[in-house]
Amino acid sequence: NYEYCRCQKIWGWWGGYGYADISAFSKAFTREFGIAPADFRANKAMVLNTHVDYHTNEENTIITTLKPKIIVVPDKKVCSLHFIGEYGSEDYGKMWDKLAGFALKNKLIGWHPDVFSIYYDDPYVIDKNVCSADLCIATTKPFTAEEGIRYRTIKGSKYIVFRYKGPYENLWKLYDRIYHDWILSSEYKLSDSPAIEKYLNFQDKTKPQNLLTEVYIPIE
Repeated sequence: NYEYCRCQKIWGWWGGYGYADISAFSKAFTREFGIAPADFRANKAMVLNTHVDYHTNEENTIITTLKPKIIVVPDKKVCSLHFIGEYGSEDYGKMWDKLAGFALKNKLIGWHPDVFSIYYDDPYVIDKNVCSADLCIATTKPFTAEEGIRYRTIKGSKYIVFRYKGPYENLWKLYDRIYHDWILSSEYKLSDSPAIEKYLNFQDKTKPQNLLTEVYIPIE
């Protein structure tokens, strides 16, 4: 398909595209596709998700063109921290800081970590102050649990994956569009697994309008 050919073209002839070395190419590839090129080459079944389904333009207007991909995610070992409270709050951010600090201290992550949240509750249904989530950083390196941070395996599942570009605070609009409109008119049936948000370029230097997030909606 188009995405595969595009990726192979970039991978095969990175020097011809103005990259000084393989490191520069790898960083550009990861920014574009949300995955390291070595990981893509190692997994022949992987589907690149390059289409942005939902994004905010410079005028903060939401643009929608939903063309989600179906992806089966295998079991994944993670360093995780459980959170109870309001999603996106200051306390939520502090918990992420705690988890990231622990992962860096214990050398659990590489230059492009697999970082995501698992959400168990709907703040429109229950009190937002008691919503729960697991904050996760994928790692295959065992470690000693500390202050609520533990090593566990996330069970794999089948998902519809939507890609969003824009500030995190507008993500709820995408969820509203998915659950209130798209799912109802689609052929898919939701499963009992929780939803996942995967953060592709969450560095401090990334402008809010350029943040890329993949939303994983579980299906049967």
